[in-house]
Amino acid sequence: MIISDTTPIKPESVRLLFVPDEHTRNDSQIKQIYSRIAGQQYDTVVFIESRLMDIPKKIPMPSVAEFVTPAGTVSVNDALRNEFCDEDDDFFIDDSAFGQDMEIYRHLPYLIETLNSFKIVSVPICDDDPAIVRELDYVLSELLNGRNVLIVVAASMPGDNMVIEELMEMIAQRDVSGMMNRINSGECGMSGSAAFMGGILIAQSWELSVHFLESSTDEESAVAGFAVLQSKL
Repeated sequence: MIISDTTPIKPESVRLLFVPDEHTRNDSQIKQIYSRIAGQQYDTVVFIESRLMDIPKKIPMPSVAEFVTPAGTVSVNDALRNEFCDEDDDFFIDDSAFGQDMEIYRHLPYLIETLNSFKIVSVPICDDDPAIVRELDYVLSELLNGRNVLIVVAASMPGDNMVIEELMEMIAQRDVSGMMNRINSGECGMSGSAAFMGGILIAQSWELSVHFLESSTDEESAVAGFAVLQSKL
């Protein structure tokens, strides 16, 4: 569903955010998304982003104990990070994809400003192979279900791209294969596609309702929004 910036929701129902990555850096739109969780309390934020690179470890989670930004320092939930590794062979504690240019560093200041306190787990996905994306969904949807956790997904698609209507229809029909094929064709102009698809699959596993903000220019992302518990909008 495409909604306006002012459509009311119950903040406590938000389980997942889709936030713009560096390719659509509209500060106003980013703040609108984070305003949807203002005043809420989550124990942990799991931040998913695409870091496509040719490395053997497909989901290498940084080994750092904390993320330091000018806005503040956030500790890593080491226990949860270890649980991910224990659950699946594609998850590693490894610094192959770690760097100061990661999206998590761009978005932590917004999270720090919006939430009172929380821990963080960074989950970079380094391969857009559908099998890896499905593993990401399997592990996170299984381990995080019922926990007080917010998932944040970094991805962008130019806001003037009318493909969004087609993608929304596929999401509604749960046409995962069609959506993956459409996105991977490159015609959508999407960045962060592996992270985005992982987020959509998790939302479907949890039976969340996905909503994207209205957008009309290439400075905004057409896939910026959130996913909420059904009947909680």
